[in-house]
Amino acid sequence: MAKPTLCASEIGKKKANNAFKFSGKTQEFIAGKSITTRQRVANFLDGANVEKQIFISICEALELDWRDIAGIEDEIEDNTQKDIEALVQLVRKQCASDIIKRCGTMQILTMPQEIGLGEIYTDVKLFERVQGKRFLTEKEYFADLDATDWEQTGFAGLELCKDRLDGLEVVSQFLRLMVLGRPGAGKTTFLKHLAFLCNAGKFEPEHVPIFVTLQDYARNEESLESFIRRKWNEECGISNSLVLKDILGSGRALILL
Repeated sequence: MAKPTLCASEIGKKKANNAFKFSGKTQEFIAGKSITTRQRVANFLDGANVEKQIFISICEALELDWRDIAGIEDEIEDNTQKDIEALVQLVRKQCASDIIKRCGTMQILTMPQEIGLGEIYTDVKLFERVQGKRFLTEKEYFADLDATDWEQTGFAGLELCKDRLDGLEVVSQFLRLMVLGRPGAGKTTFLKHLAFLCNAGKFEPEHVPIFVTLQDYARNEESLESFIRRKWNEECGISNSLVLKDILGSGRALILL
């Protein structure tokens, strides 16, 4: 069986020849240090194919990174990126039915059966700052007060529609986001909607949606990563613990809790 070979890339070839030139050594010296022949060193410097182990030995003799000289760093990164893309799509497929089951419906207290999220969901508008922590002077208060349109005002007479931002746009702008609101304001519904959209490929399609209810998570004394890994194993059939590690490590998880 033929032994594997390597050759220097165009950039690697220049680096190798520069290293050889500035080393002040002869090809015979490099050959002796790498336990090979002068001809093979010459072939290496010319960019010809050389047995992999000899290629590595010559690079070490010249104090060079053989991966850099062979130009395979970019190839490794490209392959890794392709592997992550394939893994993301595979995990999305395996988790799809669970997301639909847990995020596609809502339980309304006055109704005996759950109803589809799409039937009750309305677009979410968010304030950039907590409104309860806005401190206004008397002048600023009356400047915001619109006594002619009470349907658009809150209990204090402040316009509820002012300075509101689209929920999806806000989520797209931040890596981490905390959504605050009173009970029943729609926080959980909004997170379910995000998970459902992601699952359908309509929002962050390159990510894996991970929906976690705080009630379920609080019942167990374990880390969030362990909790997700266990849930994936139980609900999605993903038993390989390294899968979640790769998804998290590559920044491809859309964690909603």
